[in-house]
Amino acid sequence: MKVNILAVVMMIGVVIDAAAVRAAAAGPVETVHEVAVGGGGTLTVTYNAPEGVALDAPARVLIVFPPGGQTPELERLMRSMFAAEATRRGWVVVTPRPPKGKLFPRATKELFPALLEEMDKAVRAADGRYHVAGPSNGGMSAFAFAAMYPERTASVMGFPGALPVRTDERAFGQKLKDVPIRMWVGEQDDFTWRRSMEAVETFGKKYGLDVVATSVNGQGHVIQSLSGADIMNELEKVAAKAPEPMSAAQREVLALLDALHAAASKADGNAYFALYAPEAVFIGTDAGERWTKEEFRAYAAPYFSQGKGWTYVPRPGTRHVTLLPDTQGRVGFFEELLDSEKYGTCRGTGVVRMIGGEWKVCQYHLTFPVPNDMAQRVTGEIKAWERGVR
Repeated sequence: MKVNILAVVMMIGVVIDAAAVRAAAAGPVETVHEVAVGGGGTLTVTYNAPEGVALDAPARVLIVFPPGGQTPELERLMRSMFAAEATRRGWVVVTPRPPKGKLFPRATKELFPALLEEMDKAVRAADGRYHVAGPSNGGMSAFAFAAMYPERTASVMGFPGALPVRTDERAFGQKLKDVPIRMWVGEQDDFTWRRSMEAVETFGKKYGLDVVATSVNGQGHVIQSLSGADIMNELEKVAAKAPEPMSAAQREVLALLDALHAAASKADGNAYFALYAPEAVFIGTDAGERWTKEEFRAYAAPYFSQGKGWTYVPRPGTRHVTLLPDTQGRVGFFEELLDSEKYGTCRGTGVVRMIGGEWKVCQYHLTFPVPNDMAQRVTGEIKAWERGVR
């Protein structure tokens, strides 16, 4: 008889044979990192990678948050459910465990920044984003991660899960446009969990999100008929819709843009303008801002000479590079969302070309994206201002 280990453990109050779970959970290549977190305590992050594949090689990355008290036993339980199946398919599985006495869905500001920083050092998510999943408290943790880092989230799987309390639905809904959400809840589960899934469905329809919610007949809070393989099957469907991993040339273009932003932030004018092509044009956010390379250099010089640069941080998962085939891949265009402490969400687009074996920026265009719901009000204010100026 096939027994779902998650159901057994949770129903008997998490009394399990630790050695047996370790044996079941052992993945092809397992690495454990310990991270000190603010407020005290240690965050334990366990990675399982496919055999023969370096941990930091580009791959799809799944974070599975443990349920219940998120104890060592339940963290190992999640590995036993996912690690072997996921790594067989070429995925990297991350199973984090919070410090004793803390839970992910509650201590988000303490734990998630440390977790994200650690993962960004250890692994390379194929498109810079992470798939997040978990049952019960783990499902709530997955949604909490997506709420805090929507731009770093590739998909959310809760079995079951729930939106964080006091979620800013409008902001969350706008940022999750490209993030598939999948939920499962037992037909016989507690009303609160069934209501939580209905709330996610309603939220998804309201904001046009990709949400699929499934009520599993004959199941309670622990969905015994749902296996790690079932969830991986759904994950592979949604991952197939994600952008293909970038080529070496595309990654070189992103490295060029990273260097451009770094030089501007450090007010290093020599390094900054060396990254532009001779014919380059910079188009600013004001309608009158169109500068040639030399005009832009003259504009920036007084600021750079005082050590005053500008800082725009690229948002992972929002950067795209397209190389034009008719140019043998030596010309391309890009777009990226940027975060600015002063202006908030910004967008950079432009053109690059290869010169002497190095990529250079031919055009960079900085804009402020305006949410559709605010467009008429914002453009109305601009029109009124323009009438006053003229």
